[in-house]
Amino acid sequence: MISEMKSKNNSNSIAFSSLFIILIFISCSTTNQEVSLDYSKKSPKELLRLSVEGVPEAQTALGTLHYHGRGVPQDFKEAVRWYRVAADQGHAEAQYKLGVRTFNGRGISQDFRKARRWIQLAADQGFVQAQFSLALMYHHGRGASQDFKEAVRWYRIAADQKLVEAQFNLGLMYYHGRGVQQDYKRAIRWIRFAAEEGLAEAQFNLGLIHYNGHGVSQSFKEAASWYKAAAEQGLNEAQFNLGLIYYQGSGIPKDYEQAYQLIQFAAEKGLAEAQFNLATMYREGHGIGKNYLEAYKWFHLASVYGLKEAQTNRKLLEKQMTPSQIRKAELLVRRWDPILKLAKQGDIDAQFKLGLRYELGHGVPQDNQEAAKWYQFAAEKGLAEAQFNLATMYREGHGIGKNYLEAYKWFHLASVYGLKEAQTNRKLLEKQMTPSQIRKAELLIKAWKPKERGWF
Repeated sequence: MISEMKSKNNSNSIAFSSLFIILIFISCSTTNQEVSLDYSKKSPKELLRLSVEGVPEAQTALGTLHYHGRGVPQDFKEAVRWYRVAADQGHAEAQYKLGVRTFNGRGISQDFRKARRWIQLAADQGFVQAQFSLALMYHHGRGASQDFKEAVRWYRIAADQKLVEAQFNLGLMYYHGRGVQQDYKRAIRWIRFAAEEGLAEAQFNLGLIHYNGHGVSQSFKEAASWYKAAAEQGLNEAQFNLGLIYYQGSGIPKDYEQAYQLIQFAAEKGLAEAQFNLATMYREGHGIGKNYLEAYKWFHLASVYGLKEAQTNRKLLEKQMTPSQIRKAELLVRRWDPILKLAKQGDIDAQFKLGLRYELGHGVPQDNQEAAKWYQFAAEKGLAEAQFNLATMYREGHGIGKNYLEAYKWFHLASVYGLKEAQTNRKLLEKQMTPSQIRKAELLIKAWKPKERGWF
């Protein structure tokens, strides 16, 4: 079973998040390379006339109108038709968009290798989004064999065109020594480029680098500055780390009140480490009035999100509380559940977390049927971890009827979305299936299309 990231923090310490984030999503949002932009201002009728006359920019713009349902009925197949007409004329933007639609299976059968070929054609023409997307495909082995060196090459090409996501990812490749020799100075150079252009993840990671002194002189003051920049953009991890710097007074004057506000922001958004530290502040009365009920609530919520030490601290706190206080604290816990709200609103990560809660019985009664329901929602949108857990439930018949065909399908899709252990499980499952069952399962795979979220 795939679960959420676990903290390794000591139960009595305040510790920093050390999450390095690699961006793996890029949308088809407008850039200055999209030459169809001027054409998108034209009416659908005018675009149709120009498209029939063979103008590829108009064809691409018309395809985009159909894809989003702007001024015309939404029709993915019609969008793909016009993208293909323009792509066949060598139009880079159309090639890229056709590649993305093929990757995500929107209006066309999903085919990662065909998607890569279209994206490659656009990348070879200098279309920066295609270059970045191609790097991602090599990085994660989707539509192509995993090749870090080739990923680095395309990240660099896109980074030289000043695409901040490519600059950031290239920096991380240097930081971790993937596809290139590890080089902190070059890593910092590229991450700084992205950070100075306002990419919150780059700002946060630059803060971590300065805090840890990797490739630079350790500077808590510089770390705080970059954390602040990312925190102002709403990045949870940055809010949390900046709060901890204020809590400790590292590089900046100690300020419990400011620490409390920032850590609370991150805790409210579901960051377990922030919830744990907020509970500690309530228990000790640092920056806020001592409040065992709030401390109990936040320790409990942090344990629900996977921190075992939070559960230990909550149990220790119970010994200092009266039965009446514990009942009141449990009522606070039941009233606070943003994950359920977000899950019902369609948030894919919240849906997975809620499924995990029900499967493990963390903070809710253990219920495999309810777990399978929420995994299904997230799996249908392409979340690999949810697909893997759902496949496991179909294989074992936990909370859902045992179904090897569905298990095979979801293991396969999870492997496509990057989980190597899913491929292993699928191969093991094959040994328990007949050739006829495998053929039927492969038909299910071909018929499957992600509902909302795609990879790009």
